[in-house]
Amino acid sequence: MNTRRLRRRLAPLALITVLAAGTVTVGTASAERCQDCEPGGGGGGTGGGGTGGGTGPNVPTRHVTLTGSVAMKDAEGMFNDDKFCSDAFTYELAAPIGQWTVSRRDSFCGGEVRVETYMDVFPATDGTMQAVLRVKLFEGTDYRTRDLDGEGSAILPTLAAGGSAARQVSVLSEEAGASDYGSSSVTFTNA
Repeated sequence: MNTRRLRRRLAPLALITVLAAGTVTVGTASAERCQDCEPGGGGGGTGGGGTGGGTGPNVPTRHVTLTGSVAMKDAEGMFNDDKFCSDAFTYELAAPIGQWTVSRRDSFCGGEVRVETYMDVFPATDGTMQAVLRVKLFEGTDYRTRDLDGEGSAILPTLAAGGSAARQVSVLSEEAGASDYGSSSVTFTNA
């Protein structure tokens, strides 16, 4: 069997696999920790894409803009060497109508704190959009930690076509004596 014929046979299979998985991240830029962001900034991370059934050629989409900022604190305790960081982002999404799309931004501070900001959108067929902002705060021995210190969320009111709304979710560490925090402010625009 020649390679041209093999490619034609495998292409439909790959498309079916992507559509069936339903959790394919589209347009996500992965990045390692932002090395030049410390001690004064945040940054790096992932985002700009969605997870929610594949967007094949026949799936209608809606333009959604997500604009946000993240403020973080890595509390260092007895030496008052706390680190304060910030991060800002704007994502343009083509969100499938009738499906939830999740976009995620990871922000880092002090080498030990990671704030994950999740922006969930559901564009409806009538032009409105549902949106949820979720924030998770992780703190450990490095930014890759799986030690979840706290989380919070906010449900936005239904957005009309052409409308926008902003929400802020702040999370304080739930560990005794810790004062690490992360706060994400995001504006959702239903274009």
